[in-house]
Amino acid sequence: MFELLKRRPYRIILTANFISLIGSGLNHASIIWFVLQKTHSEQAVALLVTAITLPSLFFLPFSGVLIDRLDRRYVSMTLDICRGTSVAIVAALAFMGRAEVWHIYAMGIALGLGAFMFWPNMQALTQEMAEHSDVVPLNALVQGSAQAGWMISGAIVGFLYRRIGLGGTLSMDAASYAFSVFLMFRVRKGKHLVHNERTPLNLGRFNRDFVGGLRYAASNARVMILGIVAALFTAAMMSQNVLTAPFSDKILKAGPEGFGYCAAGWSLGAIFISVVAGTVLSKSSARLWVLSGALVLAGVACVVLPHFAILIVGVAGYVVMGAGRGMAGVGINSVLMHEVPRQLMGRTQNVINFTAIVMQLVLTMACGWLSEHLAIKYGFYAVGSFYFTGGLLAMLVARMPESGARLLAPDAPPPETLDILMPEVEAAEL
Repeated sequence: MFELLKRRPYRIILTANFISLIGSGLNHASIIWFVLQKTHSEQAVALLVTAITLPSLFFLPFSGVLIDRLDRRYVSMTLDICRGTSVAIVAALAFMGRAEVWHIYAMGIALGLGAFMFWPNMQALTQEMAEHSDVVPLNALVQGSAQAGWMISGAIVGFLYRRIGLGGTLSMDAASYAFSVFLMFRVRKGKHLVHNERTPLNLGRFNRDFVGGLRYAASNARVMILGIVAALFTAAMMSQNVLTAPFSDKILKAGPEGFGYCAAGWSLGAIFISVVAGTVLSKSSARLWVLSGALVLAGVACVVLPHFAILIVGVAGYVVMGAGRGMAGVGINSVLMHEVPRQLMGRTQNVINFTAIVMQLVLTMACGWLSEHLAIKYGFYAVGSFYFTGGLLAMLVARMPESGARLLAPDAPPPETLDILMPEVEAAEL
């Protein structure tokens, strides 16, 4: 797996992910603590996560088509420039002592809009640049590099936040975006498109492209159920963000440092499992069963975790959840990359993300309400139920026969074969 690091494009993508996630981790923890300290409300934290997520629903239908039609490297750079600028503005306000909660919400909206297009685009770019035999190990390295960055930020954020404040941590995040843009600029030269369509994109063609993506996802039972699994996993993982700060503050009594230790433990588990995921998931017959086990493991950790008020036990629980997250993330991405054709990956990912956002909005607000009005443990139970459901559905897919989607794998013939699954959609439109 580590032999892939000899290839310059892979090294650049992995390094850019690593640096970007350090900054994002610092940002994520800092704004959650800022809002929690200002409002003393778990529902306010849930509202922040909702503000980051909700606007993306209105842009996802457009972003999938754009990802499949534009140079994905340029899309990545543009999104990082926009996100870095918004972070730099709020950092300046924080240094001047003028940062308010609504500024954090506004920045969160901008970051959410960028992130929910950035990650489908990054996955599509990784699939585009990877050799077919490299899909699983490269996914493992991408997950590992991202989690390594998140772990470093999680380990230091509690101490940094107390010393350099919101302005300092946000400045470091803005710098990470700038460095990521520089690296992505160097990943390759020239303009690269995976879409063979040369006709300009107009409203009618956009509608056909968008509907084509929906029809593809709906026509393939394996892809549809895998999409639901991915959506449940993403919703649970994101909603968990609402619980970590109150868990550290009210159960562990460890403050920002405890939050940092838990975040570091979560990332450490994800990094460790990502190292072995490339080997464990190399056999396609085992991927879905391993994926199911990873999701169930994360669910068990969620149910058990809130019953222990000891820091080391809490961190250990987050290590287990991180391990489940790491294996599940690599498993879902790898299976989807083998199931979905390159020309439809952006749109398929956005159908999945749209579903995940709807689920996350419901789960996030439920976690905030349950934690504030009942007890934090009920928020963990709600997140765990999503992991359990995803694990059971993954078992179901593992028992299903493989479908015609295999004809559309990255090493398959060009998009003319799309008429096998969608005879009503002209191949030229895709």
